[in-house]
Parts: sequence; C-alpha cells; structure tokens
Amino acid sequence: MRYEPGAVIPRHRHVGDEQIFVLEGSVSDDTGTCAAGDYARRPPGCVHSVRSAGGALVLAVMSGGTEPVPEGRS
Repeated sequence: MRYEPGAVIPRHRHVGDEQIFVLEGSVSDDTGTCAAGDYARRPPGCVHSVRSAGGALVLAVMSGGTEPVPEGRS
C-alpha cells in the first residue's frame, strides 16, 4: 500500500489481524510511528486511525477486514 504525503485512513476497528512492514517513509497511529524497516501488528479488535505526513510504502497482510468507527468511540 502506498500512502501519499498527508494521507489519512479514518478511525476503524480491525475485525481480523493486520501485520505491516514499512518499506519506505513512515506511518503513525494512536500507538506511535513506524518508520522504514519497522514491523507492527494490530490484533483483532484494535481501533485506530492511520496517517502518513511524508508518505510511505508498506506491505500490509490482513485477514478479516475492518469496520469504520466514529471519532470519539472505540
């Protein structure tokens, strides 16, 4: 997945598992920032929004998809 500079993925809940490997740039969410070379896992039930100030390229492996969560709810 390529994130353009300034990209934002709205708040959502993971129904299944997500693993990401950041190949270029960085992405940030409620737990912090992952930069090139980092790995992160978001387990089922995880709620967050994702943003990339400068853009990024990530390999995302997901199972189960996501569902939207309104801001202010978890």
